Amino acid sequence: MTLTRIAATVVVAHSCASFAFAHQVSPFTCLSAGDSLPSVGAYGLFVDRGRLLCLAPDEDADGTLVPCLRIGTLHVGQSRTDVEAHIGKPWRSVHPRLPGLTTRAYLVSHDSTANRIAYYLVEYERVGEEELVFAVQLTGDRLDSLAASFSCLNLAAVEADVRRQLGAPSGMSPFRAADAGVAGVVWSYEPLPISIEVVDGKVYSFRVWRPGDVPARRRTLTLLEKP
Repeated sequence: MTLTRIAATVVVAHSCASFAFAHQVSPFTCLSAGDSLPSVGAYGLFVDRGRLLCLAPDEDADGTLVPCLRIGTLHVGQSRTDVEAHIGKPWRSVHPRLPGLTTRAYLVSHDSTANRIAYYLVEYERVGEEELVFAVQLTGDRLDSLAASFSCLNLAAVEADVRRQLGAPSGMSPFRAADAGVAGVVWSYEPLPISIEVVDGKVYSFRVWRPGDVPARRRTLTLLEKP
């Protein structure tokens, strides 16, 4: 397993023993070190002495944080074919936030009685003959599934959990989603391609996207492909 250390724009790779195989755990499993330290899981980010580390298998590591730009089974660089093999066909089309992208929404959970919903927004970019994931966002109510987590965090995680896992955000700005009837604060982690929407002190969405200095290409995450 490789640890990629991210401090501002400096990225240095370090090698370590295989996390998932040594512990014989699911790639979605997170190991806790107590209430005051971040959890550690494959394809996950965690803060260590003010720096974010990305834990990924050696065969997936490329000296960037991109292998950790994963939410559940979806990740940057994944083909649309693979996305829909995991979560099915789109629920609806969405107007893209950037020109040249195609955006689709995928329903994950919907309980009309309790008025609870969770869904993915996936932005695709065309590379050759393929549509590849440029950005992934998971929005909505809590999903009690490790397979829908980002860096050992779930929807509805409290602010303290986010700070323990990722450190303090680099910036905060208000947001309002009129169609959903919610308002809150967006936490950014510049220069990292990560943003988190927080509503009433709890995570409402995670979003990750391909960094501008990393070329678009198809990617697979080895542990997610294993049966």
